Amino acid sequence: MEQKILSSSEELSLYINTIESFFKRNFPKLEKDKFWPWFLKMLTNKEYDMNNLATQETEEILCKLKELGDLLFDPRKVHDIN
Repeated sequence: MEQKILSSSEELSLYINTIESFFKRNFPKLEKDKFWPWFLKMLTNKEYDMNNLATQETEEILCKLKELGDLLFDPRKVHDIN
């Protein structure tokens, strides 16, 4: 089976859908319009408008999300254990 390579915007959408799904399930009263500015500020230490992301901003956010994913799915990286 051939794997499809995702564009940056498709990859970001995948992360967004996954994160929203998790937070909606665990925190149903969380407001989406307040969540994303907070989450991106926490993740990147910058404020972003989710509706108007430039390509460079998308790449930076993706890089941070991948780092976060690595920490979540490979706990050894948190403590730098070989």
